[in-house]
Amino acid sequence: FVVHAGDGESSSNLSELEDKHPTFLEISRLENVKSASEAKRIKLVEKQSIEKLELAWTRDAKRFADDREVLSELVPPDTIETLTLQGYSSISFPSWMMSIATYLPRLTDVTLRDLPSCNVLPPLGQLPNLEQLKIDGMDSIRKIDGAFYGGRRAFPRLREFDISRMEC
Repeated sequence: FVVHAGDGESSSNLSELEDKHPTFLEISRLENVKSASEAKRIKLVEKQSIEKLELAWTRDAKRFADDREVLSELVPPDTIETLTLQGYSSISFPSWMMSIATYLPRLTDVTLRDLPSCNVLPPLGQLPNLEQLKIDGMDSIRKIDGAFYGGRRAFPRLREFDISRMEC
């Protein structure tokens, strides 16, 4: 699903997703969402059929709303197994990402790509079913510590861990 911002309109076409319940949902060009309330209206968390979710902003594109505010309203359902976040430009994540194991316990595959300003990683080590983790282009990350790992039992099922383009 590609988000379009109509000229002179107060909202984007994101509302078209309100009554959709796919198993795979890719939302691109999220920079065109005009307000966080638009994102809230699609009630993503209630779309219990979704197993794979991709949320993407176009890097360096003009934004109508703050990425963090939009993402805070795009809480995925606990049914998702694959999450990809791309082009997000805020420096931190909303609370659901920082408590990701509580919100998304079934995640097996996480990709964080081209998040140039983000300076903190969510506690991905706490995800009990995580098998694949790809982090690419998070240039503002300076350290990876215990908050990311989440304790001694971190990453119990991790098979693939790929970090590219980080300054750690």
